[in-house]
Amino acid sequence: MRIISIDSKDTAAVKKLNPTDEGLSCLEAISFDYVVKWPLSLIISRKKLVPYQLLFRFLFYTKYIEWILNNTWRYASELTKRFRVADDKSHEAFILRHRMLIFVQHLQSYITFGVIEPQWKVFMETLAKVQNVDEVLNAHSRFLENCLRSGQLSTKDIFRIIHKILLVVSQFVNFLNQTYAQVEQLSALIGTSDYDESMDRLFGCHFQEQVRLHDKSFSDKIRKLIVELENIQTKETSDSIMNLLLKLDFNRYYSGQVAATLRS
Repeated sequence: MRIISIDSKDTAAVKKLNPTDEGLSCLEAISFDYVVKWPLSLIISRKKLVPYQLLFRFLFYTKYIEWILNNTWRYASELTKRFRVADDKSHEAFILRHRMLIFVQHLQSYITFGVIEPQWKVFMETLAKVQNVDEVLNAHSRFLENCLRSGQLSTKDIFRIIHKILLVVSQFVNFLNQTYAQVEQLSALIGTSDYDESMDRLFGCHFQEQVRLHDKSFSDKIRKLIVELENIQTKETSDSIMNLLLKLDFNRYYSGQVAATLRS
């Protein structure tokens, strides 16, 4: 996700944002545009639209990730009823899917209600006191800068880690959907010994190994994200970062794992 131009104190960092090594997918590249007519274009210039595009593109993509996670759960529930897929065969996969969903929902909640909404409230309160256009421009710039900075969208390393986490989630969902599609293909064998044997192979060692690999990749990146956020927190003492840590590391589940690893 590369930003062409942005008028902000974080200009250099935001311009270098490129959080994927695989290139942008179609969904990641979706963005909105708005033709602002004069004189409003004095306030909302082309440069000022870029932070809005970054914010809403990020929210759209996380909403998509949440949607495919929920769809996978519905898909699995339907297969369990129709084709007698035992829950114990994919128990670990269900747990991992739920952890991924919680992460995405906490991330969305933080950006929406912990960053954008309070910053918008401050922006509106400031606008009620402005005396001229210059003060409006300054207030608008501060609003956009604070949204990007507090949301960690202008911190290149943090943004890259978050994007990689979402990529792992997307890959895991694709793996589950491919597995469930194979279950449907086996429906003609229901009631036969071949069906039971095929199901055992499908949800056997290879399936369990893939779940564990995705679990490890997801957990490692979450822990890396928490370490990075804690490092920033010790330098900046930011309330916004503390709030994000509380959201993503509830009850210090992941940071406890990091501490245990360091002790060992």
